Amino acid sequence: MKNKMIWGIYALIGLCLCTLASCKDDDDNRKKDNAISIKLNEVGEENSKEGMAGKDLHIEGEVIAQAKIKGIRVELADAKNAVKVSEDYSQEAKYVNVINITFHEHLELPGTLEAGDYTLRFTVTDQTGNSKTESVKVKITKKDANAPLITDINIGDGSNKGKAGAKVKITANVTTKSAVEEIEIEFHGKKEFPTEFEKYKGRTGSFKFEEELTLPSDKGEYHVHFTVKDKDGRKNTEEVEGFVID
Repeated sequence: MKNKMIWGIYALIGLCLCTLASCKDDDDNRKKDNAISIKLNEVGEENSKEGMAGKDLHIEGEVIAQAKIKGIRVELADAKNAVKVSEDYSQEAKYVNVINITFHEHLELPGTLEAGDYTLRFTVTDQTGNSKTESVKVKITKKDANAPLITDINIGDGSNKGKAGAKVKITANVTTKSAVEEIEIEFHGKKEFPTEFEKYKGRTGSFKFEEELTLPSDKGEYHVHFTVKDKDGRKNTEEVEGFVID
């Protein structure tokens, strides 16, 4: 009887130890899962989750990590899981050795990229070795030969700089095969500042766009998106990168 009691005690102790170890493993796994938080607020223009071969894909999101961030990688994989586009942002000082970041980049899409469904993988690794990936389905299209054509965009004095709240002149050459439905210019930085121009609605063929607008009052670096949409739903966006408002 005494031996049975002793073995029973040993079995109970072993069970407790196993339970504690299991709980610890679960806690460790939960800590790893919660070590990095990723929220992708925008993938593609206005979070359309669409991109066009030969242009760039806008990506914006928030990352919160318990340990300092070591690196960020963005990949675009096709339906067969083959990586077609990969960009490493680990050398960007604004994204490493910090805990909380706002990620805002434009992923260049090669013109050779086939149209179809892709998966964008956004991976963050911290300095303790934890890693987390957020995946988003993205549709890639090819440029429509009948879409509006936009060339020779010029903003202000051509220096790619302007004063906050100042008025600047913007010019461009536009050619459409169908009547214009909408023209919009958007300054895209930490915030978005769109302006629509109704006077060109119904225009066809080749014409000169020439307008004055007021620059955003928020200082910073912007991508300027010039978008023309025709009445058949085709649209094209050209952009000016690195426009600085000070």
